[in-house]
Amino acid sequence: MVTSEVVPARTIKTYSMTFLGGEVAVVAVVGDGDTDLDLEVYDAFGNLVASDHGPTDTAVVRFFPLFTQVYTVKVINHGYVHNRFSLGNN
Repeated sequence: MVTSEVVPARTIKTYSMTFLGGEVAVVAVVGDGDTDLDLEVYDAFGNLVASDHGPTDTAVVRFFPLFTQVYTVKVINHGYVHNRFSLGNN
């Protein structure tokens, strides 16, 4: 899945994604360069399983789900203007 969206200033966009157990899961976000974007992934129980909190608007996480479940993916905009980004996963 690849989607392009806008995350407003100082807000969070949330997505639900299913990842298969026993396979490497990858999620990536690439922004327009205007603000810092962070990426977080939570399991079905609300536990943080992967994150990228770098200083740019490009973030990639990889993790290994033990079983198939729906994960919550958050794209966090720390800036004071919107950021147009692309989000993709395997």
